[in-house]
Amino acid sequence: MTESTTKTIHVSVKPFFNKIFINNKRTEFMFNYTIYIKNLGKEEVKIIGINRITRDSLSPTKNIYDKFDEPNRLILRPNMACEVEYSYAIISSVGYAKGHLIIGNTNNYETENIPLPLVNLIVPFVLN
Repeated sequence: MTESTTKTIHVSVKPFFNKIFINNKRTEFMFNYTIYIKNLGKEEVKIIGINRITRDSLSPTKNIYDKFDEPNRLILRPNMACEVEYSYAIISSVGYAKGHLIIGNTNNYETENIPLPLVNLIVPFVLN
């Protein structure tokens, strides 16, 4: 697990290998990626979106932006935490994931980008 903290938000990221699958004669490695978010500030914030970036040695960088529309935005009161889970597929057995959260203050509507810590995605192999 990797972690980072700003003045008001604590973020930790935990990737774990899920499965291998064959898609159109190509092997892909699926990872799940859990993001734990805690509001350390004194004001209520909402998660507006998450920008996720993945990369491996056999494919171009993937940049995915998930925007949460108003009724689906997660609101974090002071000292409140939540978890968000995503899945990633990479082609080679080694890659990485990173990105940032877009957080909005519910009182003054200011937004802030909170970096997600970079995590390595490594497929565990069992050698006989």
